[in-house]
Amino acid sequence: MDLEQIMLLVQRRYGSLREIDRLTQELKETIERKDEVSVQLLLQMRAEEMAKIEECQEELWKLAGQDSDHSTYLKQLLSCEPRQHQPGGSFEEKKILEIRQKSLDLLKDIRELDERLNLRIGGEKSFYKKKSSGK
Repeated sequence: MDLEQIMLLVQRRYGSLREIDRLTQELKETIERKDEVSVQLLLQMRAEEMAKIEECQEELWKLAGQDSDHSTYLKQLLSCEPRQHQPGGSFEEKKILEIRQKSLDLLKDIRELDERLNLRIGGEKSFYKKKSSGK
């Protein structure tokens, strides 16, 4: 079981989330300045970071599936609610859960800002407006 490799991938995914957060903050400022060219560029940069996260996630699931003896545990480690999971005690397991919790907290912040920006720009046509009205 290569927990070190999993830990590094979880860390890389967190790094991409931090970059998405930074880009989203910059996007907010750019929207306020009404700079449409920069908005498009920032959206493209965010999409590239999201693709990196998807690549990391695919690698993580591949690693978890390769070790049949530990597959169930690894899948649980990668998908559980980190605050509710008690790691086996290794440094890597604890670090994976710590990074995953930081990632979940950051993702929540990104989603909230993204929702506000989307509602501001999209108004009635916003993805979030449609989602909340059940359309």
